[in-house]
Amino acid sequence: MFMNQPWNGEVSIAPLEARELLLSQFPELAPAEVEHFGEGFDNRVFLVNDEYVFRFPRKAAAEELLKTESRILPELCISAGILYPVPVYSGKPDKGYPWFFSGYRKISGSAPAGPGGKESASRLAEFLKQHHSFPIEKAKELGVPFDTYNRLDMETRLVKMEEYAEKGKAAGILKEEESLFSYIKKAMPIKVECDPVLVHGDLHIRNILADPEGEISGIIDWGDVHLGSPSIDLSIAYSYLRPDAREEFFWAYGEPGPEARNLARFKSIYTALLLAVYAHDRGNAVLVGAASESLALALGD
Repeated sequence: MFMNQPWNGEVSIAPLEARELLLSQFPELAPAEVEHFGEGFDNRVFLVNDEYVFRFPRKAAAEELLKTESRILPELCISAGILYPVPVYSGKPDKGYPWFFSGYRKISGSAPAGPGGKESASRLAEFLKQHHSFPIEKAKELGVPFDTYNRLDMETRLVKMEEYAEKGKAAGILKEEESLFSYIKKAMPIKVECDPVLVHGDLHIRNILADPEGEISGIIDWGDVHLGSPSIDLSIAYSYLRPDAREEFFWAYGEPGPEARNLARFKSIYTALLLAVYAHDRGNAVLVGAASESLALALGD
């Protein structure tokens, strides 16, 4: 196991503890059948009564992220054939659990089984066009922060990328090992000056859902929502869409320019690699495979 990683938590809440919290604050949820539904860097997720999804922070820093998510999601009004969660329950610290938590109606869809095609490209482009057009001043009023994590700082992230690549190589989980190290060696840090927009902030294969036809139908996990560069969201074009569908996406979204595209590709490679290393550390072989496929997609043309 890799120590001192960003996905390490501070508190772990069990299903029975979550059930006790839910029944004490929301008795209408009885019988509150709670099952573990997933876990990410920041939150543990439970499915309740097969109808609601509750997100519980695993560390203090994640609480404010979840609060921001809970404020902004009800204000979005996006119609593009892609669903997103809207909070219906807001929980408070109690019974030894120290942080705010949130509940949403479960949205339909499953993890994508493969790359998205032209229908996914069209839906994503329209979704992000509307999402990135959200009024900045209103977002500020809702407490949405600017990017304080320097998510697109290539100079810093390239160092981390090489570290993760070495870990992936040692673990034997990289499908395009030679291409990855070649990319890292050749990559030159770039900065793209642009007006900030409201971005999801963490668009990758684990945070999207697909319909029975395999096309994108949902976007989840909005904890990284912030005001920043659109390239951070445009990265999904490289980590999820087939190469032929990427051009469909950029045609429909609007051409951002070669440097913005290069920055988006960098983000897609970084995130897919990090996801693969994370999945290996957590013993999630299915996610290791999916993240490795996503990484290969992002590296390819």
